[in-house]
Amino acid sequence: MNKYKFIALLLLVAAFFPACDKPYSDYDEEGDGDTEIVGGSKDDTDYGNDDDETCDDEESGSSDDGVYADGVVDVETFINTPIVNQVWLKGYIVGAATGANGKKRYDFDAPFSYDTALLLADDPSTTDLSHVVSVCLTSCSKKIRESLNLKEHPENCGKVLSVYGFREVYLAIPGIKKIDGYEFSD
Repeated sequence: MNKYKFIALLLLVAAFFPACDKPYSDYDEEGDGDTEIVGGSKDDTDYGNDDDETCDDEESGSSDDGVYADGVVDVETFINTPIVNQVWLKGYIVGAATGANGKKRYDFDAPFSYDTALLLADDPSTTDLSHVVSVCLTSCSKKIRESLNLKEHPENCGKVLSVYGFREVYLAIPGIKKIDGYEFSD
């Protein structure tokens, strides 16, 4: 009988204390005043970089559904599709970001001040947050962070990068928090 009382007590405790984690929210609320965008905007206004050779229209090699022939997804597909498995995400590196001290900052113009996250987009001149994804560089290896961040390597801006990981929300936009693989493309 004591065994049943103990099991009942455990179930009762589990019912009252299900978890100690912060509640999950897909996106942080807009307009909290903790967002700073350098060289970009929250609306559809794009500020292109005229001297960037990668701004030319190039054939992307993706189908109409946003999935490349090799199974890699583009940024818009990644943003608009609920993806539950790990996926290869491919996009242009368009900026850097940080969430230090609880304040989100997005930087689209060199010189870049942040080495903690990258911003990827389908178009190399995109500065609209609704068309970019974030890639966390703090939860990956030090070697990956050192080779990808724009603070130390501003020449990476405009390059095409593919990263492998789970779709999550990072810095209040869709992104990848933990990189399990990456490669630069042509």
